[in-house]
Amino acid sequence: VSAHPRREICVVNQRRQTISVYDSLQSGDAGPIREFGSVTEMVYPQGVALDTANNEIFVASSMSNSITVYPRDAGGNIRPLRKIEGPDSGLAYPIAVAVSATWNEIYVLNGTTPSITTYARTASGNASPTRTIVGGSTQLNQPKGLAFDSTRNEFFVANYGSNALTVYGRTDQSSAAPVRTISGPDS
Repeated sequence: VSAHPRREICVVNQRRQTISVYDSLQSGDAGPIREFGSVTEMVYPQGVALDTANNEIFVASSMSNSITVYPRDAGGNIRPLRKIEGPDSGLAYPIAVAVSATWNEIYVLNGTTPSITTYARTASGNASPTRTIVGGSTQLNQPKGLAFDSTRNEFFVANYGSNALTVYGRTDQSSAAPVRTISGPDS
């Protein structure tokens, strides 16, 4: 789920392989204001992020190992504006995506080899990551969710395997240890 200041909320529909957009003021049995998908490009979408500065929607598709980018006002069956995929991309079952218009970067949480890969916001094709956080020191353990705080320039990762929230700096890479961790019985 990702929200937009214009009262729009984007929701991933894995089974239908679409993104539904709702008005955040809706309630009850309300349908989406629009829905879009890309039959050949969006395979088992897991994560969605909005770039409000550039009016784009980023979708992490785990089964196709890709990040697809669509216009913010997308509707119907639409081809992406661009797509990151390929052996050099480092994508390995991407499950979450975040974007920073301030830093012009895309952040992807990968599940097969737990990692966070960073790309230029306008990257496409078989683009290599500009940075990767991966390895034992990272404490990534069956990660499921990713958020980016542009005020503090930090990533937050929800780790299902350790019931922990790990935090990393925006420029961290390699086997960087978390700058802090939230876990324990009171968390």
